[in-house]
Amino acid sequence: MVDWVLLRNFFDPEEAVVVRSLLHSEGFATTLGNENLLNANPALRVAVGGYPLMVRPEQRASAEELLRGAEAAALESADAAACSACGGRFFRAERSFMWAGVGFAFGVPFTHKTGRSICTSCGAAFETAAGRKGPTVALALIGAVLAAYALWAILYGFLF
Repeated sequence: MVDWVLLRNFFDPEEAVVVRSLLHSEGFATTLGNENLLNANPALRVAVGGYPLMVRPEQRASAEELLRGAEAAALESADAAACSACGGRFFRAERSFMWAGVGFAFGVPFTHKTGRSICTSCGAAFETAAGRKGPTVALALIGAVLAAYALWAILYGFLF
């Protein structure tokens, strides 16, 4: 039987799986406790202590070092993302509600991301580095055709 030691404890299953995958990719033997129980009944996360991520005792020190390095890299990249106007660190994606009507007509409400971010502290807007520049004319044409088809289907009472 293999002995396991606790490396970290997670209450968020996605975070636990990402960290486990990172460790697996680096060749560490890991196990994630309570995984099946908490997937079946997520309300028990706090009661059973979350998802314990465990490694072999001889790998614990190097696994801790790897995770500290990954966390430091994540913090450095987070420090690079700051609002130029106020220095705020929290952003939301700007959305266009132009497509909401088309989405509601087909029963799937959605909004289109514009490729701009809004600072939640000061409200300043700026283009994101990975902003999508889609063919808006083609999208508008497709939306108009879909809206016309939805109107036709509503007026005539059938879809075919």
